[in-house]
Formats: sequence, C-alpha cells, structure tokens
Amino acid sequence: MDFEICSIQDQTNEEVRAGRVRITMSAYEIYPTGDYSLYNRNGIHWEEKYTRENMNSAVGAPFVVRFIDDTRSIISDHGRMTNDVEDGTIIFPDSDTVGHIEKVWIEDREIDGKIRKVLMVSGVIYDQRYHELVKYLRSALVEGAHVKGSVECVGKGNDNRGILYEHGYGNKDNEGNLITPRTPVKYDISALAILADFVPPADKGSQVIEINNLKHTEKESDMNKKDNKEDVQMADDNKSVVELNNKIAAQDVEIASLKASLAAKEVELNDCKTDLKNCKDQIAELNSCKDELSACKNEKAELNILLVEANKTVEAQKAQIAELNAEIEPLRKMKADADADAAQAEVNSYFESIKKNDGFTDAELNSMHTEYVEKCDLDGLKAKETELCVAKFKEMQKASAKEIEINSAMDNDGAMLFFSTKPENIEVNNAKDSDDGSDLFK
Repeated sequence: MDFEICSIQDQTNEEVRAGRVRITMSAYEIYPTGDYSLYNRNGIHWEEKYTRENMNSAVGAPFVVRFIDDTRSIISDHGRMTNDVEDGTIIFPDSDTVGHIEKVWIEDREIDGKIRKVLMVSGVIYDQRYHELVKYLRSALVEGAHVKGSVECVGKGNDNRGILYEHGYGNKDNEGNLITPRTPVKYDISALAILADFVPPADKGSQVIEINNLKHTEKESDMNKKDNKEDVQMADDNKSVVELNNKIAAQDVEIASLKASLAAKEVELNDCKTDLKNCKDQIAELNSCKDELSACKNEKAELNILLVEANKTVEAQKAQIAELNAEIEPLRKMKADADADAAQAEVNSYFESIKKNDGFTDAELNSMHTEYVEKCDLDGLKAKETELCVAKFKEMQKASAKEIEINSAMDNDGAMLFFSTKPENIEVNNAKDSDDGSDLFK
C-alpha cells in the first residue's frame, strides 16, 4: 500500500484527545463489479457491494506494526504469523497494536496519479506509547515518503470455515494453487498493518492519507522546534536556489534572443555591403544604406553593452549559488552521516536478534558478521538468514519424515500427541505461501 503526502494540521481544542494522534488511511482499492481482469498482487478482486456489507467490521480493529528496533520507531511488516498450539487460533506474537480504527467509508481518491475507489478508515495512534512511531510517520509524510499498509481479513464472526469467496470457501484449488482472481463475499477486517518501505505492498490503493498531531504546535518540544526551524531554513535555501536558477534560465533566454537579433543584423549589414558594391550608380540608395549601416552599428554597440551587463549578472548569480551550495553542503553531509549510522544500527540490531533467536553456530554468525554486518548489507544478511533457516527447516523435515508413523504421532516417551483441528483462515496482503517454509523467516 502507498502513502499520500498530506499537511499535518493542528486540531481544535474540542478535538484534542490526550495521548492520541489521528490517522487516516485507505485500506484497499475497490475494482469495477465483474471486471475480473483487475486484482491486487495477492489475487484479490475487491467489489463495492461486498465491501459495503462487511466494512463496518473494521471499526474497533487495530492498527498494527512490527518493530525491528528497541526504540519502536523502525517498522517492518505484519509480523510472524503462527497458530496457538492449544486452540489453533491464528496469532501474531511479535507485532504491536499501536492504535485502532473508529470510522469507515468509501470514496474516490487520487492515488499514485490515478483516481481510485477505495475503502477509507480513520482512527487514532497511541502517541504516548508509540511517540517515536508518530514522529517517524509525520517525518515520512513531510518528506514525501510513501509509507505502505496492508489489510488483514478473517472469516465472518464465528465462521470457522474462513473467508467466503464467490467461488466458495478457501483461497486454493484442489491442487493447492492460489485461486486468481478471487472475490471475498463474507469476511471481517481484523487489522490494518503499517508497512516499511522495503516490504512490497499487495494493494496499490492502500496508503496513509493523513496523520494529525492532536497537540498544539506551541506545546511542541524544543527539539521539534529546532528540527522544524532547520527544515524551514533548508526549504528556504532550496527555494532561493530554484529562484536563482529560474532567473539564470530567463537571462539565458534573453541573451539567446539578443544574440539571434545580433546575428540577424549582421546578416542584414552584409546584405547592405553587397548592395553598395553592386549599386555604385545608385547614390541615393547607397546613402540610405550607409545610414542604415550606421544605425546597425549603433544598435550592435548597445547590444554589446547589454550582453556585458547580462554576463556580469550571470556571474554574480553563479557566485551567489556557490555560496548557497557551500551553506547547504554541511547539512547534506550531516544527513548522509545520519542515514549511514541509522543503516548500520539497523543491521546491528537485526544481527543481534538473529544471535538471540535463530540458534546459528558461532561459525555461521561470524561469517554473517564479516560478510554482511561489517559491510552494512541488511538485505544480504536477511537473505543469508533465510537461506540458513530454510536449510535447517529442510533438515528438520527430513528428520521428521523418518520418524513419523502413519495414523499416529508419538513423542519421545511414546505418548500420543494431540493437535487442534479447529480451522481458521486469515488473508494477509503482503506474504505468499511457500512450500519450503522460507516465508516464516522473512
């Protein structure tokens, strides 16, 4: 899901709610009825009729986030999905509820340059508990970043069969292939996740539309005021550079026009000289040409003066631009250094979580540290983690296949194992099923 840049507006006194920040999002794009050529990346074709029948289930549902840092400011995806071993309930053990939905409606809205019919939701983020997340979202919208989102759906109410589609229950055919397209008919919206920019969105029509700080600006912290002042100064500097560039471009056009006029006059002068040589007996015409020649020379002199002045203006403006660039350069370097530190911190944090949770050997950890952590390669580190985990998973499958008996399952002491048979389905709009289990480690 994509995000749209919106202004951050203060709320009136009547709208202020302590510790909460209002957020507006589009949940998913609604396609024309019966046009099954249109569907999202997960193969879902949402229709308006069914959306209106089920959209109120979103009221009270949570906004969810999976954090990947201790300060709870760097977000990821829905989080790891698993089943409770006792009752089979689908759970997301490592994602946080950061707010909730209060209102839903349908409207046409321009997203990514295209008018789309979307399901809209509004609600609040818990600012007192997730203030770093709120700061991240506000900063992202101000900078024009597209923060993504993803809706989660389950079966209607207590329907253990899961989501009902137009073709029936289940999102796969008899051979285990994902049915595409498929149109949900009866379902509940159980959550709306806010995604990081490195998580591919399943639905282009879903994005954060607006996030409004419920506190007044005069009560902002000194640090926020300082940040805003620096942002305004940088914006003013950039505006000045743009204005100067526009002036230079206008001057260039004017100079080009003058040069063209001068060239035309020179051509005309040459024509006059030719006429003088060819028309010696036409004294009256010759005198006229001489007068014209004199006038052309005077005009050329004036144009030369204008050209010199224009060149002086251009040089002065170039010098001013150089000064502005010299002032802006430290700010650019500070941002680049901060981005590099943040990227390394993210890699270090992710590596620490690997050391704690994935059970790799020291040799594997040392190899990953040398190849990826020291080189600040987060994507490579994640890919290597997935590769090692998939390998371990396959080894576990092979070992398990040798020990399982048909029609029974025994633990190491010979006792019968019991498993929950309660079915429950959930639709997650940014992850695909994978037979080798690799999606479990993303």
